[in-house]
Amino acid sequence: MELKALVALFIHVTVILSESTVRADCTISINKDLKDPQPLVLNPSGGNGIHAFLLPTNGDTILLKENQLVDVACPGNSVLVDGVSIDAAIGQASCSSTRFVINGKTVPFSSITCNSHATHTARLTGSSCLSNYQEAEIGFAIDANRFIRIITLCWDRARQSTLYSQFTLTKTIAGYQVAYPRPSFLQASGRGWDLTVYTGVHGVSTLPHESDGHPVDLYLYVSGAARGMPVPRLTWKVVHNPLTRAGVAIITVNNPYVFDASKDVICTNICNQLNWITFQQTNAAIGYSYCCRVDEFRKNVTSLPNIDVTQVLT
Repeated sequence: MELKALVALFIHVTVILSESTVRADCTISINKDLKDPQPLVLNPSGGNGIHAFLLPTNGDTILLKENQLVDVACPGNSVLVDGVSIDAAIGQASCSSTRFVINGKTVPFSSITCNSHATHTARLTGSSCLSNYQEAEIGFAIDANRFIRIITLCWDRARQSTLYSQFTLTKTIAGYQVAYPRPSFLQASGRGWDLTVYTGVHGVSTLPHESDGHPVDLYLYVSGAARGMPVPRLTWKVVHNPLTRAGVAIITVNNPYVFDASKDVICTNICNQLNWITFQQTNAAIGYSYCCRVDEFRKNVTSLPNIDVTQVLT
């Protein structure tokens, strides 16, 4: 190859590499680049629940292509860029050579924050659940037309009690922010599954009366004969994989002072079949816990919504 051809080839490759460097993709580390008070990192195309967020795809890192857009939101307050308010609860940033263009400024993502922590909203949806109760939702009101639902719950107004709540545990939680602990069933979600988690209560906790020793039901609200906000005897979670139709119930006795196996153990313990269980199961001081098949659990706890489970989530 002639010298001129080699020089031309060298220049061509150099230009390509240079352009590649200039047009590098952007990254957002959820451990390093989200500074307090941190904004919500949202998908500009909308969506609800976990689909509303841009999620990590490589460990703790969110990857964006050159010119890709990302919404940053501070519900209830204002987005700050380099400490200066943009006078809006939501802004849109564009990936530009490893940095982000927002409100006319080019900054690292760590320079985008909120002037206070994001405000969450709990509200009734107007729908019913379990036939006779009220459905509610908890999430973020981004603006007048956009609400991101994170948790759905079923509310018993008469007893001032939540029968169950539901949320999705995304598989990308494996790159979680290290400052925020995650549930023990994180290992189950780390296998490439998005899990639906139901949380609820069952029964009413009791303590012996100080004079006669008879068990007394515990309520947080007492006014004459009126009772409300019962202290649950049991708390439970059902972890469900809708794709594989696998699930398991995890039950905890909510009273460290009184344990009655005949009342508190409502189904056969199968925790020894679950290799992702890490909590102390039989320590009553922190809550005696056990695991059950969903079909057996449902025979005693009728407030669990109807979900399709054909096998144990092992």
